[in-house]
Amino acid sequence: GLCGMGPKSAQGGGGGPRLAMGVSVKVRPQQLGEGPSCVALGPGTRVGVPGGAFDYAEHALGGSDQQRAFEALGLPLVSRLRAGYDCTLLVYGQTGSGKTYTMFGPEGSLTEASLEAAGGGGAAPPAWGLMPRVLMEMLALGRVGAGSRGRESLHASVIEIYQDSCYDLLNEKKPLKVGKSAPLVHSDSPDPNGKHLGPRAAVVQGINAKAALHGAHPPSCQCMRCFEANKAKVAARIAKRDAAAAARGAGRKRSVGGVTNSGEPSSSFKTVGEELWKIEEPRDVAKLSRLVEAHRSSRGHVLNERSSRSHCIVRVHFSQKQPGSGGGLTTSKFLFADLAGSERIGRSGMVSGEGRLEATSINSSLTTLGKVINALVERRPHVPYRESTLTMLLRDSLAGRAAMRAVVCVSSGVYHAEESLCSLRYGSRLARVKSAPTRVQASNVEGDASALRAALDCLKAEMEALEARGQGGCFGDVGVPSERRAYLDNRARFRKEQAAVASLKEELLEARAGGRGAARLADLQPRL
Repeated sequence: GLCGMGPKSAQGGGGGPRLAMGVSVKVRPQQLGEGPSCVALGPGTRVGVPGGAFDYAEHALGGSDQQRAFEALGLPLVSRLRAGYDCTLLVYGQTGSGKTYTMFGPEGSLTEASLEAAGGGGAAPPAWGLMPRVLMEMLALGRVGAGSRGRESLHASVIEIYQDSCYDLLNEKKPLKVGKSAPLVHSDSPDPNGKHLGPRAAVVQGINAKAALHGAHPPSCQCMRCFEANKAKVAARIAKRDAAAAARGAGRKRSVGGVTNSGEPSSSFKTVGEELWKIEEPRDVAKLSRLVEAHRSSRGHVLNERSSRSHCIVRVHFSQKQPGSGGGLTTSKFLFADLAGSERIGRSGMVSGEGRLEATSINSSLTTLGKVINALVERRPHVPYRESTLTMLLRDSLAGRAAMRAVVCVSSGVYHAEESLCSLRYGSRLARVKSAPTRVQASNVEGDASALRAALDCLKAEMEALEARGQGGCFGDVGVPSERRAYLDNRARFRKEQAAVASLKEELLEARAGGRGAARLADLQPRL
C-alpha cells in the first residue's frame, strides 16, 4: 500500500521558508525465517513497530512495486531538477532491508535484454529501481539527445566509499581524492601493488623520488626547503582562520550549522578526477546501472546473501541551455546516495577478518552522519562533516540549498524488530533537518569556454615542452630515453588489454542476465 502527504515547511534562518526534509518509509515484505510481520502501516502515513509509532513519514510504502515507489519518491524530484534545482535522494536502513533493491533494482535485472523485454519504447522495466527510472524519465521528458538539438544533456559519475576511501566505479575503481582542487601530482600508471601514484602515494624512494614526481619533492620529503614551505603554509592557514574569526566577530558573516546567515554553504567537498559518462539513450542507463552492480563491493553474510559493503553515490549532471539568455547554461545536479546497511556484527556473522573491518567502517560512518544530523537540527556552531568521507560528500545536500528526500527501508519480520525501530528513529531525526531549495543560476557559457580554452592551450604548450625534453610520462630530468619509450609502449598495451577485459566483463554480465545460452557463456568465460 502507499500513503502520502506533502512536505512540512517552517520559517528558518536566511529570511525565506525552510522546508523539512521529506522522509518516507518503505517496508520490505517478510521472508522465510523472519517470523510474522511486526510493522503496521496506517492510518495515514503512520508506521508502527514494537516499541514505538512514527508519524513523520511523507509516504509510507509496502510491497515491492517499483513503479509506485518511483511515482511517490522519484517523480517529484524530477520536476524540481528540470526546474533548475539541485536534488538529493538518500536511502538508509539496516542490512538486508531492500535499500539497493529500492535504489537500483534486484540483481541481474539491469540489462539491455530487460529493456527489450519491456518493449524498447523508453519504458523502464518493471524491476528497475529509483535511480535508473529517474534517468529514463529525464530522457523521455526532455528528449535528451538528438531531439533536444543540443540544448540539454545528461552526464553521470559513480563513486564508491569503501572503508572511508573513494573509488571511481566507472574507471576500474580508480582511487579518488576528496578536496576542493585537483591533486598537485598524479600519474595514471599503477604501481605493482595496484595503487596510483598521487600526492600521498609516492612509489619511489631515495634520490630518484623527485624524478618520478615530475621534478617535485615527494610529500614525505623532510629537506629544509620542504620544512620551511610547510611551516609557511601552516602560518598562512592560521592567519586565514584568525581573519575569518575576526570577521564573524564583527558581524559580517556568521556560520550556523555549516550554513551562513545568507543560507549558503560555508564550503563544500568534492571528489577530484572521476569519470563522467554521457547519457543519451536507455541503453546508456542500463550500462551505467549494470557497471554499478558489477563493480560495487559486496559480501554475503548471515542476514543478507549479497550485502553492499560500501556506500554508493551517483551524481547526475543535467545541463540546460536557456533560450534567449545570451548563451546562459544552467547545470543542476541530482545526487543518489545508496548507503550501506547498518548491522550488528554478532548477528551478521562478521566477527573477524575483512568483513569485520567493513562492518566497523560502515557503522562508524553512519554514526558520524547521525552526529551531523543532530548538529544541524540543534543548529550547533560546529558540524562534524570532516569526521568521515561520507558526510563530507553529503555536506552540500544536508546543509545546502538542494531539494532533499530520504527513504528509510525496514524489514517487516519480527526477527528484525529492534533494528527496524532503530532505523525509524534515525529517520525521525532526518525529518527534522531543514533546507531552503534555491534555483541554480545560469552561467556565461561563452566566457567560461574562452577561459577554459586559454588554460588548455597553456597546458598543451607545457606538455609539448616536457615531451621535447624527454620528460613526458612520469620521467624527470634523469629519465633514460630507451626506458621512457619502453614505458610508453607498455602503458599503451596495458590500456588496450584493460579496455578489452572491461568490454568482455560487460558482455559476460549481459549474457548471464539475458539468458543467451550456455554455449555463449562458455565461449566468453575462457577469454577473460
